[in-house]
Amino acid sequence: MNKKGISLVGIKDIDTIKRIRESYPDCYFELSYLSTPSSLKEILPIVKDRVASIHLLAPVKDYFPNLASFSSYEWSEKAILENAELAIEIGAENLVLHPGYLVDGLVSRDYQTRLTQLKNLNMEEYMLQKEESVAAPSYIKSEKYKKAFKIMVENALKLNKKINNLGLNLTLENLNPRVGYMNLLPEESIYLASLGLDLCIDVGHLFINSIIFGFDCLSQTKLLLDTGRVKTMHLHSNPSHVGYYKDSHLSFDKYMPYYKEIISYASSKGANLILESIEEPERNVGLLFN
Repeated sequence: MNKKGISLVGIKDIDTIKRIRESYPDCYFELSYLSTPSSLKEILPIVKDRVASIHLLAPVKDYFPNLASFSSYEWSEKAILENAELAIEIGAENLVLHPGYLVDGLVSRDYQTRLTQLKNLNMEEYMLQKEESVAAPSYIKSEKYKKAFKIMVENALKLNKKINNLGLNLTLENLNPRVGYMNLLPEESIYLASLGLDLCIDVGHLFINSIIFGFDCLSQTKLLLDTGRVKTMHLHSNPSHVGYYKDSHLSFDKYMPYYKEIISYASSKGANLILESIEEPERNVGLLFN
């Protein structure tokens, strides 16, 4: 049976978590990659029996894991396996991972530093918008992208065996269209699934990419769910349109007219449904349970 819940990334206070638990006792939570050691110490006693997933890494570290570079794999594996220990301790089944970046090495958690790393890739020719490094359709055809994708797959398969042996699921998330990011197209996720890798499908990211790469978001979401490898989903929406590409993480029903159909279809496939909006947490939870 699929679990329904909300990421802690958009919840600003403990009282909100307590109200959600009281109003929706079947609601699960996802630990955020922004969680600090002190915030987790306060949060875990409240949610410890209702944590469905951990968005790596939690607690937060200075870097993000990066499976698309051999030089960063050792650190990434060690950090992820540490999170696996926490997942076992609190009963979380899914580890959600941004699978890789074209950066050769570790990727900074700090947003501005990370943007600088991405801009230092010198891939301006593959950008629709240079200010935020928005990817053009040609980006995924570049040799640098293809090479990094192969490395990411090799490392993901190796790490996946270790995570599965612990009784957990390593779920690879599709990302938003930024040069330096990976796993942007539905067919890429379907390919990963064909290799036996599990998925976290972020519908908000898929929506932005559908505008740039020209595919239908709803039908492709269903195709991804049909793989049977989607263990969990991230639900949010954004006001993106041609010429405007923002990963805003707003309420799921705000800019996603077919949100009810996604919830229904994903539920029929047994995928967990995790809201990842940064606004109106209690109202968003109501979308799932009412």
